[in-house]
This record gives sequence, C-alpha cells and structure tokens, in this order.
Amino acid sequence: MGRRDRRRRNNYSKRRIHISISKKIFLILLLFLLCGVFVFSTYTLIERQKDNNSQAIIFEAIQQQVVENRIVDQTKDFNYIDIDKLIQENNDVIGFIEIPNTSISYPILQSTDNSYYLDKDITKNYNINGSIFMDFKNSTDFSDDNTVIFGHNMHNGNMFNPLQKIVKGNLGNEVYINVCTREYNMKYLVYSSYYNEPTIDPIRTDLDDKEAFIDETLKKSLVQFNHPKLSEDSHILTLSTCNMTGKKRTIVHAVRTIKVGRE
Repeated sequence: MGRRDRRRRNNYSKRRIHISISKKIFLILLLFLLCGVFVFSTYTLIERQKDNNSQAIIFEAIQQQVVENRIVDQTKDFNYIDIDKLIQENNDVIGFIEIPNTSISYPILQSTDNSYYLDKDITKNYNINGSIFMDFKNSTDFSDDNTVIFGHNMHNGNMFNPLQKIVKGNLGNEVYINVCTREYNMKYLVYSSYYNEPTIDPIRTDLDDKEAFIDETLKKSLVQFNHPKLSEDSHILTLSTCNMTGKKRTIVHAVRTIKVGRE
C-alpha cells in the first residue's frame, strides 16, 4: 500500500471519528433539552394543580360562609348571598353570580382594568384560574345597557367552563342566571349564545343602537332559546370566555327579567 493510500485511509478514519463525536454531542444536547422540557412541563402541571387546589379551598369556604340555600323572594328562588362578608375579604367584590344546574357560583369582582383579575383570586394572590370579573367600564349597579362579565374557561370545569353547555344546548332552551348585589337580586334569561372570533369585539357596554345589537346577537345564536321580547328598555348581561380550543370566544347574552330589593 502506497503512502497516498495510507494518508487517504487515515483521513477517512479521522472523519468517521469526528462524525461519531458530533453525533454523541448532538444526542447529549438533545437529551438535556428533553430533560429540560420534561422538568418544565412537570413544574407547570404541579403549579397548575396547586392553583386548582387553592381555588377549590377558597370557593368551598365561600360556599360555606356566604351562600345559604333558602328562598329569599316569593317570586323566584334566589340563594341568599352574604355580600358583606365577601366585601370584607376584598372590597373589589360587587356581586355574585349563579347559574342553576352548573358549577358557576362565584363572586363578581371589578378592578380599574380588565387585566388585573385574569390571574388573581379573590384574595388578590396569583392564581392561574383568575376570577370572575366585570368590565371596568360597567356600572356596578348593573344599570348599563349591556353589563359584561368575563371568566376563564378552565379545563378542570372551573370558572366559566360550563358556558360551553349553554352554547351547545346541553342545558335546554330556558337558562336562567341569578345575580345579586348588596342592594338587589336579579334574574336574567339567556336569549343568545354563540362562538365569536377574538378579533371581533362584541363587548360594548353602552349601546348606541340597542335594537341593532339585539337583532345581531339573536341571529348569531346557535340555540333557539325561550325568552321574553327584547326592547330598547331591556338590560342585557353578557358573559364571555374562550372556547375549549382557546381560538374563539364563547359568548352568552341574557336579558333581565326580575330585579327585586334584597331583604
């Protein structure tokens, strides 16, 4: 074998060794990356479960302390909610919302913007579940043409997740929403529910043309609900959350049918 052939074989062996070392380095880096992804995913899941457990404890305490299952009005069945106890916990509390036959039974909060309670609970501590909160532009006495309330759609069924049942028609075509404040008990009847693109902004608190808004939202509804005739004098409640994919908004509109002073 000539000198040139030996040199060629040596160069070939060196290239193979170099490629082998490069593969090992790549595999080691890939292993570290996968380990990092696993650790981060595990940490995220643990933290989310902690938030869920913390939220569950908070709302179980709320149910025990402020909700009394008794009729407080002769016309309709409202649970008695001790709003004052909730306000002692957080003076951003402006009311309480319940939807029969669902797990929705939460305080309503309001801040100076629509971001604060996206990731904070009633104690103002960080929580991925956030809170149920009213649009900061709305009046807390629910006197606006359209009162808007937001909440997350949590995959564990918390917060506004049950709104999916309304838009799918799983709760039937006569769905009531109970809202109470320090002064009033109010009952709303759902008249429209649908999915909306997040780029479209249906969330208007003051309606320049209420009749057009009502017609538009009625046409969008995916369920034919039983509801009274709506008019310029109607007070509308809008509930908003994301759908299960997070790519669209789930919208529920209801019209107020009862407003009575609290005992």
